[in-house]
Amino acid sequence: MITLTGVTRSYKLGNGSITILDETDLNIESGKFICIMGPSGSGKTTLLNIMGLLDTPSTGTVSIKGDDVAKMSKKALINLKRRTIGHVFQQFHLIPTLTAAENVALPMMFANDNMDGRVEEVLELVGLSHRLKHKPGELSGGEQQRVAIARALVMKPDIILADEPTGALDQKTGANILSLLESVSDKVTLVMVTHSRALTAGSDRIINIEDGKITGEI
Repeated sequence: MITLTGVTRSYKLGNGSITILDETDLNIESGKFICIMGPSGSGKTTLLNIMGLLDTPSTGTVSIKGDDVAKMSKKALINLKRRTIGHVFQQFHLIPTLTAAENVALPMMFANDNMDGRVEEVLELVGLSHRLKHKPGELSGGEQQRVAIARALVMKPDIILADEPTGALDQKTGANILSLLESVSDKVTLVMVTHSRALTAGSDRIINIEDGKITGEI
């Protein structure tokens, strides 16, 4: 589903540069639940952002569903981002002036898709059918993350990328969010960055990264 070959990500720093990812090779199989672990600053989020096409490697190739993304047209790349990949972030990234339903609807609006009950469907899936008209400020942290998950699912993506999705939540709420993500992982390829070994229990693979290099699997 996702293949990284020789991926390096470096940034200019003064007269030199700093390497965040170094010659990374990784293959993520379709339909698997993969966890990525490593200490702070190890390159976990950069790796996830490159897989999610939110960042571009300095060198190397990224392939999604067998296609080299660097060779895609701008239109094809936008379509791939919208329809194939859903993102779940630690800090939710909801628009505070919009209701839960409106936040979830945004990806479909940008894609000019017919929503036709899909927004209500995914909010019911995450247990928030009674909160359609509530704005983020009227929701708990766990409810906001559920809205974010619904937004990630609304386009029926093949891939969900979650960056510390329970990091801003208390332990009980975080466990509930993890259970929700695990419940959809049999329908999609789920890749989750986490610092907690306890959150990896239901995963198919645990990939360890240190100092920008994948050091193996735990």
